[in-house]
Amino acid sequence: ISNSSTTRVVATVAGVSLLVQKLALSDLQAAGTNRTHIAMEESSISISIPVSLLDQTGDDVVVMIAAFSQTAEEQMDLDSRSIQVRGLLSVRVAALSNPQVTVAVSGLVDPVLLTLGVAAHTGLTCGFYDEHSRTRSSSGMHTLPVELGGPLVCATSHLTMFGALLRGFKAMF
Repeated sequence: ISNSSTTRVVATVAGVSLLVQKLALSDLQAAGTNRTHIAMEESSISISIPVSLLDQTGDDVVVMIAAFSQTAEEQMDLDSRSIQVRGLLSVRVAALSNPQVTVAVSGLVDPVLLTLGVAAHTGLTCGFYDEHSRTRSSSGMHTLPVELGGPLVCATSHLTMFGALLRGFKAMF
């Protein structure tokens, strides 16, 4: 994708939908837009990226999205509570000039908005996999108000593996 005129590649492999899209920083700046929207075909999954994220790289970027159809069962949070994770979604960004190396994205002032492929309902919150603590967390994530039954929308200032967290009971052993 980096050396071609192709701007978007979509594939589905073994329960994972993949989307890779090239974004031209100069085109977005010329359009005067402050956000760009990327949607996965045939699903409610989408992301809205602030142009300020692209400004940080100073280059055109490749956005890589992987949506997993499986639910992650029996995950744990820092309080040893059982968590079920639905709508698993990984979002990564790389400079087009070096697409093999993903850019560490954190501390964004304008959040990335993620529309997960799950319906919003009571008890479901936005979260991510915290690689440092090796647990699921919702720290720093915001679950945006939506109509019950509509898609769950999350706001985040960083990029990683996301999902809708449904917390269970504290483990007793």
